Amino acid sequence: MIILSQKDFGLMHYYESMARKGTSTGKNEDLRDATYEPTDKNRANPNILFALVPVGVLIVTVLAGIIITGYDENVWNNNGGIQRISMIMGASDSFSALLWSSFLAITVAVLMSIFSKRLKNTEVVESAISGIKDMLPIASILVLAWCLSALSEKMHTAQFLITILQGNVVPELIPGITFILAGVVAFATGTSWGTMGILYPLILPTSFFLSVDSGLPPDQAMNIFLICTSSVLAGAVFGDHCSPISDTTILSSLASGCNHIKHVQTQIHYALTVATVALSVGILPASFGISSIITIPTCLVILWLAIHYLGKPVSDNSI
Repeated sequence: MIILSQKDFGLMHYYESMARKGTSTGKNEDLRDATYEPTDKNRANPNILFALVPVGVLIVTVLAGIIITGYDENVWNNNGGIQRISMIMGASDSFSALLWSSFLAITVAVLMSIFSKRLKNTEVVESAISGIKDMLPIASILVLAWCLSALSEKMHTAQFLITILQGNVVPELIPGITFILAGVVAFATGTSWGTMGILYPLILPTSFFLSVDSGLPPDQAMNIFLICTSSVLAGAVFGDHCSPISDTTILSSLASGCNHIKHVQTQIHYALTVATVALSVGILPASFGISSIITIPTCLVILWLAIHYLGKPVSDNSI
């Protein structure tokens, strides 16, 4: 909608106008990241295959590894279609598949860099180690999140929350609370995966048992359960998207050479707008049984109206 309307709002409008004005005057240093200075080697003869081939190897080998580690002749012969695939994936060793596929992908990337003579042997090793180091904080957060989830399960934290909330919270409000909580946790930690690992063991059993205890029929309780499942996903991605310490936010600003904090400041207006509409017109009405046939078109109309009335066309004379 933003692209088709050619409108922006909030700080994005200001900086988009500044960027267009700076293009002709050369005064757009305020938008650049001073730490990002591409070298001649970065610019010389770019080739998209150096990105696509390793990623393609990763995807193909992950799928192959899942099939190989989960294959069972009886399952394959006695089931069909989606059920066969589901059972093979459920029985697979995803850890081994991901480990070997990652190793093969980085090996392909290293060999392509060496044989193409784009990087020296020492530069290849340094680049590989640097990439692995960049992933260590994410892996650490995930490991700690798994530890916290296991600890919460052993301490029966979900049952404790059920006891506290029982009779004090309307079940239909739990998905909305879940969305806000997931957004806050993801924003503070900078990881959507870690947020999911923390909240799923707590929220899902709590939402279902509270719904049943409040007298809701099983089908309505399951509906609350499913909406809470999606609310954790949506809230985690929303908070992670807005977080200045998120790896995706950092990589977005770094890859485009944009000032990191200004990138966070400009995108957060759009994210908050969508999150507000999703919560008030999507999650909460769905929790009370309103069909998505009504809520999704309504959300789209409200977002279009928001752009129409809040947005302003961008031009060199906008600031």
